[in-house]
Amino acid sequence: MLERLGREWHGSHFILDLGEKVPRDYRIENPTLTEVQRTFRGELSLFVECAWRLDSKSSVICGWGDSNGPNGDLVRGLRLLCGRRVTRVSLQHPAQDLEVCFGDLVLRVFCDQTSPLSHGSNYSIDSWRSPRPSLWKGLKFVVEARGRTHKERITRVRSKRNPVRSLPRG
Repeated sequence: MLERLGREWHGSHFILDLGEKVPRDYRIENPTLTEVQRTFRGELSLFVECAWRLDSKSSVICGWGDSNGPNGDLVRGLRLLCGRRVTRVSLQHPAQDLEVCFGDLVLRVFCDQTSPLSHGSNYSIDSWRSPRPSLWKGLKFVVEARGRTHKERITRVRSKRNPVRSLPRG
């Protein structure tokens, strides 16, 4: 289930947190988020940085170029995904375009980052698990330019001086 829609709207980029609510190591103070969003994240996160569109069976609901203001089409459209279950996921070759179905709604992600020199990926998926309360381990799957993919192991450790820090994996 979708639990939240990103930390803050930055153009067309957004984060979908899916799955169970996972307590954060620290509370996010962003005033645009709900209390649940500040306190929890999803066990799986999809970060979209490229062109995308949300469709119903009969119409386009919103897309990456729509208004991202508080009541803009982009925000209102993505809010329709809250509480819905993912019913199907598919990848389209060769660029790894992504389709995520939420019943009668389809999120289409178009991998338009084609230059290996660009500074962003098309999208990434983080999957987290907690072997013990202060340690999170997971995997990050990244779709880069021209459909290139890579996987990274990620670890975050909580400490009193540094609430969350990433540890490099070798």
